[in-house]
Amino acid sequence: MLRVSSVNLKILAHTLEVEGQDSRDLLRRCGLCAMEELPEDGEWAPLAQFDHMMAAAANADGESAS
Repeated sequence: MLRVSSVNLKILAHTLEVEGQDSRDLLRRCGLCAMEELPEDGEWAPLAQFDHMMAAAANADGESAS
């Protein structure tokens, strides 16, 4: 199974915050804890979970990703 470092999840959540989006709901919908609780050196997450988060982030502002 392919996995991704948890730091990537944290970076994506931070990017949403910088862009004015609230990352808490997105993280919760993806089965994750709050950004502040995501360890940078924690367990690696399944790539599918990261893909789900990326898709949700792309639609976080209500615009279609193109």
